[in-house]
Amino acid sequence: MKIKNLFFLMILILTSCSSKDDFSINNNFGIPQLRYYYEPILKEAQIWSPDAYLVDVDIPIGVKRPWLLSAYFFSPTKSKESLEVLLDSEGKLSERKFSHVMEILQEDPILPSQWKIDSQDALDILVEENIDSINKITELCGSLTLSREAILENRPLVWGLTYYQCGLPTGNYSFLDPLTEKIITH
Repeated sequence: MKIKNLFFLMILILTSCSSKDDFSINNNFGIPQLRYYYEPILKEAQIWSPDAYLVDVDIPIGVKRPWLLSAYFFSPTKSKESLEVLLDSEGKLSERKFSHVMEILQEDPILPSQWKIDSQDALDILVEENIDSINKITELCGSLTLSREAILENRPLVWGLTYYQCGLPTGNYSFLDPLTEKIITH
């Protein structure tokens, strides 16, 4: 399938689950580029705690949500609290704080130097890799994440695509090395 046809098909699939208002950021799939939003999101988190660091990013695809991106932060000085920073469809940031009964196990921060492939390119690669199974889905739901994947050996930092038929409890997973563009199998 030609890339141009692939993009057209994915736009149709993704927008069929969401209103066009959800996709105010203009690119192939209407997802935000993490590199563009990293600094503003980090600054928002550092208001909560000056030593806040990024541990996970989630970008919904194919479902209507009131946000385009959510980023999760931990802080060594706030070990019983975490923060989620949300980017809405108008490009505005908001936050949600979470209290934890036990201390959070601190992780290695996710830094921009650890990913060469940005969110849009990662999604394009992962969709192309999985296009046959994605084409079988009539109502696409899922997300693109940047995280240290617990189900993979040594918890490497990966772009992960989770996709499934909306309303069904099972999904498919595909992982991409954010530096080399190589698909990771598990």
